[in-house]
Amino acid sequence: MTALRAIQTHGLYDYVDSDDRTRLADARAALDEAAQISARREQSYRVPADRIAGWRENPTVYRYGYLWTARSLLYWWRDEGKAVDAPWSPAYLNTIDPLEVAFGEGFWVPLTEFARQAGSVLGGQAVTDLLAAPAQEPVYPPPGLRQRP
Repeated sequence: MTALRAIQTHGLYDYVDSDDRTRLADARAALDEAAQISARREQSYRVPADRIAGWRENPTVYRYGYLWTARSLLYWWRDEGKAVDAPWSPAYLNTIDPLEVAFGEGFWVPLTEFARQAGSVLGGQAVTDLLAAPAQEPVYPPPGLRQRP
């Protein structure tokens, strides 16, 4: 997996630097291979995969099990999306609620969700995405990403 991640990252950097679509194809092939390996490894978990790699409420401030990022390949997809779409938001594919992480449950949690909803209505979603994790499990790849460029 580490070698595949290096291939993906190197390919994405080359693509961003020179718009070389063959390097983007190399990066995407590495991600696709990593997805197959991740799915195979999931079969060896000693507990149900959704228990440790699912998107669900749990005792932590995160909305997912500790292996969800490995299962979903979140960081791989985020890097591909950044390379292809060049989003200006620092919260691109954010899955963490920083106020809940900092202060725990309570007053801030509903307030951040309200701010996120208001931001999407008012056109400031890129900024308000910093304030709250998504309410639903994200789908990867993000819609249309593999059809671009």
